[in-house]
Amino acid sequence: MPLQGIATGEATQAAVGGLISDSTAGAINAAEIGKRAIDIISLNPKLI
Repeated sequence: MPLQGIATGEATQAAVGGLISDSTAGAINAAEIGKRAIDIISLNPKLI
């Protein structure tokens, strides 16, 4: 996955997490979860 796609994915996860949880901590947690998911998928593209 290109770096631009990774950054966009993480930003999207943070924004959605912030909206759902209505807090900064929720946005940070969602960004971390999104980062982990992107890392896992980039290491094993067969998961897509």
